[in-house]
Amino acid sequence: GTEQAREVPPLASVLLALRAPCDKDDTICLEVIQMLSVCMQAEEDHSSDDGVREGVAALLLRLEFVQWLMRLSQKKGIATPVYCKVMGLLACCAPQLSGKPVLLRFLAQLAEGLRTALRGPSAAGASAVEEARLRRLVATLNFVASLRLCARSAAVLVGPEQSAHTVATTGSDQVGGLGMDGWLDVVEAEGRPPSTPAAAPALLHHHELRAAALRGLLAVATSSAPQGKAYFVGSPRAVP
Repeated sequence: GTEQAREVPPLASVLLALRAPCDKDDTICLEVIQMLSVCMQAEEDHSSDDGVREGVAALLLRLEFVQWLMRLSQKKGIATPVYCKVMGLLACCAPQLSGKPVLLRFLAQLAEGLRTALRGPSAAGASAVEEARLRRLVATLNFVASLRLCARSAAVLVGPEQSAHTVATTGSDQVGGLGMDGWLDVVEAEGRPPSTPAAAPALLHHHELRAAALRGLLAVATSSAPQGKAYFVGSPRAVP
């Protein structure tokens, strides 16, 4: 009886019951994410625990709730507030994800999304579409910055982009990275001064994007991958 109680804690039953409603209702989804964020914060505040009890992040991974969050983030038409909250919660789970195959697959999806989003328009001013694009990019890069990257993770993010022909002929299951130039383009981009007060939020998110890209590059530089620093040394823009 004791072992079964440990295997299925009350939180697990609640989460499994709420997953379907979360798929259908953004409000419920945001409330669940907020609840989990509070649980993780409370756990962090009482980190003097003996370490025997399973942590919230480890529980979410074991229940495949983390994997569900990853799929939810890639759902077509997901609202920007939900996407940002999902990525924030995944960032809290980062210590549990290092080196996991599920993370590598997810990073490949994120890299493809980043490649597309970073090619989007940057002069939309006060456009709500442009502001949403920037918010999503910031949330994505903040998640990347929270990770302890291994060699394969770093390659997915910063390695050279693979052509479709290369992927087909080598059978690689990884998407090529953005390349160092892609990251430096974000860091070096200058936001346009807002022409109206309504355009100010987009400029603020633009500055946040540059900061998030720098944190992402720092994660690469401090990763356990021997190639981490090589990406910088091999770029004339990164190391003049």
